[in-house]
Amino acid sequence: LMVMWSMHASTGSTKLRWRLACTDQQEAPSPETSLRSIFLLAGEPLEFIPKQFVDRAKFSAEQLLSPEQIRRMDSEAWAGSLTKKGTNASEAFKQVPPGWMTVLKGDSWPNMKGKGAVYRLPQFGKRVYIEVDLLEAPAIPAATPKASEQVEQEYRPSFLQSLGPLAGIAAFILGLASKTFIFKAGQQRRMELEQTLRALQRRPEETIEDETARLQGFEQKLWTDLEPDEAPVVLVVGSETETGQVVLRKLITSGYPCVELKSGSADEHLGKQGKEGATFVTAVAQTTDFPGTRGNVMQGQKRFLASVPDSLYDAVSGVDKLVICDCDDPQENQGEVVGNVLRAWQLYRQDFAEYQRAFNGKVQIFNFKRSTDFELWDLERQYPSDMCYGVQRAGWTRNEKGLALFLGQFFEAYGQCTLRSPKLKLNFSRFGGILIGVYNAAVKNKFSWFLRTSDFERTRVQYEFEFECEATTWNYVRMPFNAFKAVRTDGVPLPDDVVPGEIELRREDVVQMGVVFRTNGEERIYEGDRMNYFSLAIDFVKAFRAQKEPQVVYVGRADQTTPAMPKQASDGESESEQTRGPWNGLYTPPKTSAEAVLRSGVAFTMLRVKGLNEHPGGKFPVVLHQAPLERPHLTFDTENVGSISRGDVAALLVSAMSEPNCVNAEIMAGEPDGSETGAVITSTLQEDVKGYLKQLQPNK
Repeated sequence: LMVMWSMHASTGSTKLRWRLACTDQQEAPSPETSLRSIFLLAGEPLEFIPKQFVDRAKFSAEQLLSPEQIRRMDSEAWAGSLTKKGTNASEAFKQVPPGWMTVLKGDSWPNMKGKGAVYRLPQFGKRVYIEVDLLEAPAIPAATPKASEQVEQEYRPSFLQSLGPLAGIAAFILGLASKTFIFKAGQQRRMELEQTLRALQRRPEETIEDETARLQGFEQKLWTDLEPDEAPVVLVVGSETETGQVVLRKLITSGYPCVELKSGSADEHLGKQGKEGATFVTAVAQTTDFPGTRGNVMQGQKRFLASVPDSLYDAVSGVDKLVICDCDDPQENQGEVVGNVLRAWQLYRQDFAEYQRAFNGKVQIFNFKRSTDFELWDLERQYPSDMCYGVQRAGWTRNEKGLALFLGQFFEAYGQCTLRSPKLKLNFSRFGGILIGVYNAAVKNKFSWFLRTSDFERTRVQYEFEFECEATTWNYVRMPFNAFKAVRTDGVPLPDDVVPGEIELRREDVVQMGVVFRTNGEERIYEGDRMNYFSLAIDFVKAFRAQKEPQVVYVGRADQTTPAMPKQASDGESESEQTRGPWNGLYTPPKTSAEAVLRSGVAFTMLRVKGLNEHPGGKFPVVLHQAPLERPHLTFDTENVGSISRGDVAALLVSAMSEPNCVNAEIMAGEPDGSETGAVITSTLQEDVKGYLKQLQPNK
């Protein structure tokens, strides 16, 4: 009645429509109206974006999404998809908490054409609220720009101005009444009656602790169950495995809204399904063996997205994080499945949540398919020098497939060849590292990617990340800035007395990058008389943005490493068929889930185990070993870790979901097997697991 009377007093309405809604999981759509008042009693807050921040073109594009997709986007992603370029999305959106009433004007309200309120009731809609819509009212004259302030003043509810003084008077009268003899006598009489009833019913007297616990339980029942935390929506891949089921239950009990992904074929019933009584959504999608196109609604034109069908695209819509369970028995094509899921998720985020450049997870620095980027790079021509030495023959060219190729050979045991970019000003202060895609066409070789700062000419010190490439394979190398080491330009390590803090990489001051190949005194003959031959095709160079939390949490077996591809195509298969695929035109399918995660370039946590046992979770100690930052991923191993229970895996995984120190971290976990050299968690049930994860060395 209060809400309806406020609407009537404000507008002089003759007809209103009201609704009392108690929603869970599904939100009943409301018809459009010129004026709507919403009074939130309990549950999730209402979110809105002030009109001065709204980009109306983006708002029109968002209307192509379903209401469910919009509601399931996290707050910052939703705001980022609607605000103007250059706006801080996290600060643009506002919230109306429970207990407050808000009035929203639609496009049909006078002088609001194209400026209607932009709001939503987010996520799974657990809330209780009253909604009142204006249906009929006396004609409200359209205000001119000069008279707009006068019109708003005219329809401001004048009676509300007296509520403030009235509330103060009421509080004053109530305070005086509570001090009177009659009030105190009645209070004493109620206490005596309560004690008499307690004695007759033989109830023990309630202590202060019991009363506090009872009130906390009452508050939790009123608010916590109805107002879920701002927990991200999690898509679980591999939930059909035994470990996946344990992880899914742990995520749900920890308060995460979950989507369970199941693979299906084109002739099956695909889409999202919610079972009665279930606390999660099951999405059945085609994850392998598909062509498929989808329109790019943000650009208003069609673009071909190979191998991303609508069912898979819809399955990842609204998802904030991914959990990949791949530590049970190996499954066929699991690497391809995970790669397709990650690709679809990244496309979704690019289309709707991260379309502004400031929100992109990765930023492309060089794309060597473009002639302009290719021509910017060149070999180091100062010979002999600390950057190029040894008798050699090298080149920077393109092969018959159009790939940019860094190749050469040496005629003596010691030598160095350098390929470098032009001098640029690159500020990587908000980025976590560099991702490159390279193809090694020769024998197994080691290369070093280097970065130089503005003081290079004075110090002759550069920062290098060493990586090894198997023969005839595509390699997607992820290089965190924390893993770059300072060395002399000629590859000689710095003296031991150099203070590490004085030579740390300054990310905001990078002026040049490149790749270097050194022979280090080895003599390796390749196909005839070519000594120390190398051939490295470079596809792209990207920078991945630093993340506050992991975007993907992966759990897999320690024996799953990046496999080497066969050196030649099988009989009956042409080379073009072998390399054809959706990624960059040339494609080596990921053979494992871990390889697919590393190739995607998203921020991850990699939890590796050496086997699973049937122990109950939390009953046996667990030891954690972090892989050294300077080592390539999936190459670390230790003998001091045994198998682990599924319950402990789930506890570690859920704790890593929101721990900043777990970003891009690789962890070996298991029950102690021998000397306990790592961090030992006595019980994942009784101890704070996140406290142990905070001790990890950040790898951002």
